[in-house]
Amino acid sequence: MSYHNIRQIFLNTHALNNKLKLIILTSCIYVYFTGPIYAEANHPERAGIGIVDPEERKRQVTWNTPSVQGFSILSNSDKNFIDHEKSLLITNTEMLAKIRLSELLRTLVSSSSSTNSSAEELLTNVVQNICGTGCPRDIKNIDTHFRTIAAVNRFDLAERDNFTTCGEYRLIFSYIALTPTDKDTKQVSVIFETKPKNPTAEKKEESCLPVTNFWRSLTFKNPKEISESLSKFFFEGLEIDGVEILPAIAIENLGYGTVEPRGQIRVVVNKNDWAFHEYHLGRKNKKLVLKKTTVKGVPKPSILKQIGDSTTPTKHGDLSKFVKEVTDQIKKLSKDDINRFSFTIKNKNLLSQRHTSSISARKNQDIFKAFALRADNSSYIVETIDNELRKNSIALKTKHIVARIGALTCAGCHRYASRSHDRSYPYDMGLQEGKWFSDHNHQHVAFTKNHGVYRTSLSTALKCRILPHRLEVLKIHLRLKLTAKDKLLYKDCK
Repeated sequence: MSYHNIRQIFLNTHALNNKLKLIILTSCIYVYFTGPIYAEANHPERAGIGIVDPEERKRQVTWNTPSVQGFSILSNSDKNFIDHEKSLLITNTEMLAKIRLSELLRTLVSSSSSTNSSAEELLTNVVQNICGTGCPRDIKNIDTHFRTIAAVNRFDLAERDNFTTCGEYRLIFSYIALTPTDKDTKQVSVIFETKPKNPTAEKKEESCLPVTNFWRSLTFKNPKEISESLSKFFFEGLEIDGVEILPAIAIENLGYGTVEPRGQIRVVVNKNDWAFHEYHLGRKNKKLVLKKTTVKGVPKPSILKQIGDSTTPTKHGDLSKFVKEVTDQIKKLSKDDINRFSFTIKNKNLLSQRHTSSISARKNQDIFKAFALRADNSSYIVETIDNELRKNSIALKTKHIVARIGALTCAGCHRYASRSHDRSYPYDMGLQEGKWFSDHNHQHVAFTKNHGVYRTSLSTALKCRILPHRLEVLKIHLRLKLTAKDKLLYKDCK
């Protein structure tokens, strides 16, 4: 918001009394100097068209299959084919050659009206926020420390009702300390989860086709062409089918919004334990900075302290509000689909600022494991949720619902949800088929260094459960035929 914007708003309020004018002007000035006032967003992993039943989705899609750049030179190719390693989740270093953290930060600074910021200043703020003194101080050579490990197509997060966005598009950077001590940060991953607006004014699913067409076209390009295309999509902008697509990397696509912030920056830090954080972009002293926000899907720790008390609900405070959110969303939580059951904590006052998942179960640092174990002994929680399940004729128990909520937390998705096949409490989700599979030590996109060689690998959960689901969502949108191979992308999936 510029000075001109503020002045115009003030002039347009001539019909209002002076007191109201002052309130409006003060609010505008506050936003100008401090950044927008944030509203809470939906769960960053379970939202949009990705949680809609596939048969319902097929009924919604009525347009013709679009053409794709590249088919003309691959006339014998399978036109139903989408290469998930090119069009969904890209980890190939040659394909990511033009994606650099330094370029991303420069793009953010240039897309803002914050003239007092430089890429170096923003980077310093990012580093200080994500890992304090444990990260490298060598700002000028940051690309040698933070390596690009993935570009991700999350069309499955497109808005399901009005399609104001066409999903999220993510870039993941990771840093590994060379010789860390027990007190040092061992590894950091920074995920820029951009959420651009729908590129057309129509705001309907069909108008997302230029964006999805772009990602589909990468299937038919070589690594160098993919690198060029990704650089344009994220940093420069491009035109597809006569529609201008603005650069995905922009401050307004990373939480810098006034009413409903779009996108976020998530950080995973491994010190003596794994910690998950979430940020939006904002301003401080007219400079672009990271502002910590709540971690979606994770309740604040104080709720735990209220579990075990079997007195009346009015004495449970935040706990009663939290349980009310659970019962209000009981049908969403009860879907017998490992990729489509969902839960969003809508009351921002119930959300945690940080979620730590400990490898050691004995330390009991996983907030939701503790919640699950204590909830089983709480007559208030069990009776309230069980009653709602019976009322809706749902053949699940409170323990299944609590396990599903836990799986949707950061630590749950990255760790103990891998034991969903374990019918012992608190891991049993009551799913009729399918399991979460395992992760790579808290990472779905694991970045490791062995004998001087960096390597990126995917968790079994991502390969065998999550990516096939995202491919199905994209193919339904593009009206492409689903094949048996789409559900078995990797040989080690059974």
